[in-house]
Amino acid sequence: MQDKNYLMHAYRWLRASSTSGTTLCPLYFDNSFAFYDYCPYFRYSTKTGELYPVQTGELLSQNRPASASLGAEAKYDASHAVDGSYQTSFTAIEKHKKWPFYVQIDLERVCDLANIQTSWYICKGSEGYYAYTVEGSTDGVHWTKLLDHTNKDSDVVNSTYGFNSDLLSGRARYVRLNVQSATLQNNPTNNWYNPTIYEIKVFGTPVGAAEMPVPAVAYDFETAAGQSVADITGNGGSLTLAGSAALVQEGEKG
Repeated sequence: MQDKNYLMHAYRWLRASSTSGTTLCPLYFDNSFAFYDYCPYFRYSTKTGELYPVQTGELLSQNRPASASLGAEAKYDASHAVDGSYQTSFTAIEKHKKWPFYVQIDLERVCDLANIQTSWYICKGSEGYYAYTVEGSTDGVHWTKLLDHTNKDSDVVNSTYGFNSDLLSGRARYVRLNVQSATLQNNPTNNWYNPTIYEIKVFGTPVGAAEMPVPAVAYDFETAAGQSVADITGNGGSLTLAGSAALVQEGEKG
């Protein structure tokens, strides 16, 4: 299989009328295992026969700080929804399960957003489709709705199961996925699902550098002398050196 390109060609038996009946994904092989991931586009070279997956921008969300409105055990907390693995998930504690809920991602810098891909919980039985919105914020306080996927009369909503890929337009540092409900195929009036999301991927282009967190304290070593170093962050404290340790300011050298 070396030096060859392979493509997974999968049929979508249940889908929105405006979407394709098939999905194509480039395949990769490593140690006798086959891997593939979703990409909205790919390019094909007629000269070399090579396939090139194309995403809409770069992956912005992986391993970024994430939080959720529902409590979860450490092994299921919101960070597992952005860790790049489809084997882990954000899963709420059973006794805390509540709908609606949200998962929020801090991209750590302002970005032009292009695409959000969500891998949902499926149970290999009574699958559910999800109603949700996506909001963005540059400061974590003021939010703008970027996507509304809540119209259950639309087959784009009620005929898409397991995975959603949505185009986005807007500028944000914080992205919040608000999940309103899951409607189960065999149990449409009884949503027994425990809130779970396997992976959220946000794509786009950074427009600013990542911001460094503001330190909780800062000490003025430049002017300090003796055993006390003043805290200059306004907390009113100081750093006291132990034992015979002391600071001595030396003159400029060189």
